[in-house]
Amino acid sequence: MNTSLDSFPIYGSTVCSLLGAKFTPEQLWVMMDIETLSDTKAVILGELWQRVQTGPVKLTTRELCSALELASQIISLDIHLEDAPLIEILIDDGLTAKCQLSK
Repeated sequence: MNTSLDSFPIYGSTVCSLLGAKFTPEQLWVMMDIETLSDTKAVILGELWQRVQTGPVKLTTRELCSALELASQIISLDIHLEDAPLIEILIDDGLTAKCQLSK
C-alpha cells in the first residue's frame, strides 16, 4: 500500500491517514471536486459526487475520511480547510497536483 500522495495510485486510506494525523475529526473541509474508484459498493462516494456537482460541500474530517476510506483510488479531489483555505489537497487525473497541509 502506498503511504504518500507522491505514489500512484492514490488510495483513499492514504489521504485519510494524512488528514487524521494532522487534523481533528471535527474540523471543517470544503470539497470542490471528487471522483473515485471503489472495489466495494460505496453509496456515500456516489452521493458526494452528486452533491459536489451542484456546488461546494462542507464536511468534517471524520465525514470526509469515512467516505474516502471506501475509495480504492482517487482520480480527482479538491479540498481545503474552511478556516485556512491555503491548507489544501488537489488531486487531478490520479496524481497529486498540490498538497499543502500546514500554514
